[in-house]
Amino acid sequence: MTTTFITHCETVYRALEERATIQVLKDGDDVEKQYLTFVGAVTPIYQSLSISQSYYGPIFQTLEDVGAILKMQQGARGVDTIIVLRGLPEVWPEDLGWKGSRSNPLTSDSRYARLLIEVQEIAEGNIGGINVPLALMELEQRIAALEGKASRTSTSTTRKGAE
Repeated sequence: MTTTFITHCETVYRALEERATIQVLKDGDDVEKQYLTFVGAVTPIYQSLSISQSYYGPIFQTLEDVGAILKMQQGARGVDTIIVLRGLPEVWPEDLGWKGSRSNPLTSDSRYARLLIEVQEIAEGNIGGINVPLALMELEQRIAALEGKASRTSTSTTRKGAE
């Protein structure tokens, strides 16, 4: 994990912390406790920090992974996000976040890369190196030509039989 990424995580956490209030929530044992809780829209706060949008998902995932936040409710249009703030870690793990084990590229396993190529070929109409739409069009033209030839042959045979 890079120091820039850690700084971004801390900046987002502190921005949420500044806007958080103490809420009384029930824990797993149904006991009421006070928690520092952010309630509201996360996106405008994130955008105000001028951090690249590409960091958004990895930052929140990392904050959850290290136990800094606990997302209680995912926000949506007209629905507030609810996040319990639990504190930043004293030491950040090196295997999490933007450049750590969480970033799993699609092509890390050649099996997935092959599958992606096959799906793209099907979407483009190519199967086994054959352009299927083009092959069907050529086949239709050949059938139409054969039908035309057969029609002319049967017409000429019918005329000869009538004479």
